[in-house]
Amino acid sequence: MKVENDIYFALVGEQLSEGQRVRIELRGTSMMPTLREGDVLTLAPLTEVPVVGDVLLFRHCGSHLLHRVVARSGENLTLQGDNCYSTESCVVDDVVGRLVYVDRLGDVGGAAWRQASRRGLRWKRWRNMAIRCLGRNGRRRLRPWYFAA
Repeated sequence: MKVENDIYFALVGEQLSEGQRVRIELRGTSMMPTLREGDVLTLAPLTEVPVVGDVLLFRHCGSHLLHRVVARSGENLTLQGDNCYSTESCVVDDVVGRLVYVDRLGDVGGAAWRQASRRGLRWKRWRNMAIRCLGRNGRRRLRPWYFAA
């Protein structure tokens, strides 16, 4: 049975507002490689002010997105997917829930969650460095070390 996104996220938001945790299956690739399509995410209600590095489910332009907080200024949040160049802005009231656990098929002991919390911003730094060295089309700009004379 297929459920419309509006109805589905209305139910998710209702459960989170009642203080319950919710498990949802991730669709999309905006948080790759930290989170993969098909991962089962556990979301909890937002009980404290979000900080940089938190992964949040929030409302943006009529849809729901799951991205990482990259900047915060008072009640305004700037969020970005680990696999995206663009950012989104929202206020704390638009946040539906916070990611607290990742369950990946074949994962033992929550290694995916530990990886998700450690890798987020470090991955972005590595990606930006790789783009500077390789360029956007994947061709190497710098000579590899093994050709150096």
